[in-house]
Amino acid sequence: MDQLSSVNTTSRSAVWNTLLVSSCLLVSVGGFLFGLLGMVQTLETQGGQMAMAFETYIEEATKGSILLAEALATDKELARVVAQRDRSAAEREGDRLEQLRQTSRVDAIFVMDAAGDVLVTSNWRQKGSFLGKNYSFRPYFRKALSLGQGQFLALGVTSKRMGFYLARPLSEKVGVVVVKMGLPLIEKGLKNSISLTGRQYLLADQQGVVFSTSVADWRFRTLRPLSSIALDRVRRHRQYEGQSLAALNLPQNSTDNLIPFHRLAIPGSRAYQHLTWRPLTTANWQLAAVIP
Repeated sequence: MDQLSSVNTTSRSAVWNTLLVSSCLLVSVGGFLFGLLGMVQTLETQGGQMAMAFETYIEEATKGSILLAEALATDKELARVVAQRDRSAAEREGDRLEQLRQTSRVDAIFVMDAAGDVLVTSNWRQKGSFLGKNYSFRPYFRKALSLGQGQFLALGVTSKRMGFYLARPLSEKVGVVVVKMGLPLIEKGLKNSISLTGRQYLLADQQGVVFSTSVADWRFRTLRPLSSIALDRVRRHRQYEGQSLAALNLPQNSTDNLIPFHRLAIPGSRAYQHLTWRPLTTANWQLAAVIP
């Protein structure tokens, strides 16, 4: 009897010990999951705040350039110079555009005729001038004439500098005026936003091409391999001419969308970082904050 009682006592003790260990494990796992959820929510909140701040900056920065393009589109003298192909007047107007460029702090201002030839440009006195170039292959040119406005992000074919092009048609559609915002103006607001929430970032266009990033190895890489259609479109528009556009192959879900939160290896670093995505509706770009 005493032996049976001892066995029962030992069994109950083992059961209680098992339950105690299981409970501790459940509490630990639960605490870990709760902590992970809290971290994700914190990162999502930080990413959202950063994206909102940058989107506001982009709206304000582009607003000035849009107003400038719209004002120049109604300029009767510019339209006359283009229509009559007045070369001496074109040089005078080019100097005026250069003064406006300096005041507005944009990268360039230029005017094309209806065939896409640049007849007036703010940089006509400089080496690498746009004067005489034809940019009819750019979407902003065709959209300005057909839809009344065009915008396009691209690496400059002549300047080799990234820019955001804003285009408007001249009176009677005799040509198109273009204001090019340089990337430093865009990145200034982005870096101010990033400083609030993280150390690294990347900014990609609607096709997933990274055009601005704090990690040099990511520039002109793609978030996923481009389809043959997308690649053909990029080549026809000469959007990133001379760049290989190799894929970063970031994780995607079953609907082929980027996973909004995951860990990412930073080139040159052994540590993994946390990456959170946000779409930017103003310019149809994608912004990722990389947060330690």
